Amino acid sequence: MTKLALILHGFPQPVEASDNFLIEYLQSRNYEVCCPYLLAGDWDFDWPNICRFISKQLNNRVPDVVIGISMGGLILPNIVKNWPKAKLIFLASGPNLDLPKAIMLPINLVQTDLGYLLIKLILKIPDKLLVRTYGLLDRYIEGPGEHDLADLQSNVHYMRLISKKRVKELIELLKKIDNSEILTRLQNPALVINGSSDVLMGQGSTLASLLPNCKYIENTRSHFNVFTKDDLKLLDEFLV
Repeated sequence: MTKLALILHGFPQPVEASDNFLIEYLQSRNYEVCCPYLLAGDWDFDWPNICRFISKQLNNRVPDVVIGISMGGLILPNIVKNWPKAKLIFLASGPNLDLPKAIMLPINLVQTDLGYLLIKLILKIPDKLLVRTYGLLDRYIEGPGEHDLADLQSNVHYMRLISKKRVKELIELLKKIDNSEILTRLQNPALVINGSSDVLMGQGSTLASLLPNCKYIENTRSHFNVFTKDDLKLLDEFLV
C-alpha cells in the first residue's frame, strides 16, 4: 500500500523532484511524496492560508510522515497538530528563529522599503560575482567545509523570484514563531537530525528535548550539509 510523505522545504528553494536523493529514497520505499512550494503565489502568508494551501496540495489526505527542513521545521508543528499518527522528521531546524546577528541584520533591513530595494539591487549583480560573494558570506557564517555551487546558484535564483509581499509576510511570521509549547504536546514519533557546527539553526538538542517521543541524532556538520545521501540509512529504522 502506498504511503504519503509531506516535505516542507527550507528557505528559499523548493525540494524538487528531479535528482533529489530524499524524494528518490522515499519513492523507493513506496511513498508518494508531496513537496508544496510555500514562497510563490499572492495569497496572504498566515497560518490559516498556509494550512489550507498544504491541505489542498495533499488533496485533503493525512500524510504518514512529515519532514521539515530548516524553515520547514519551524512551520511543521502548527501543520501536524491534528495528525497524531504522522511520523515527524526535523532536519537542521529548531523551536524558533534564533539566527546570528550577521543574518538578522539583513533580515530586519529587508522588511523596510529601502532595505528591500537594496536587496533587489544586490540580486541584480551578475550571477558569477553574486554566487561567489554569497559563497564567501556562507563560509564566514558557517565556517570552512563543502559548499555546493549548484545549491548556491539555486538559492540565488529563487531569492530573485520571491515577491516583496511574500518576503515581508514570511519574515513577520517566522520572527513570531516559538514552538516551545506546541512541541511538548506532540506525541508523534519524531526524529531530529542537526549538526554541531550549524550556527544558523543549531538548536536541535533543544528541539528534541521538547518532543515527548523523539530520537536525536547530532553530527559535526554545518547547516547546509546536515543531511546528505549517506544519512538516508538513519531513516530506515524510523520509517519502519
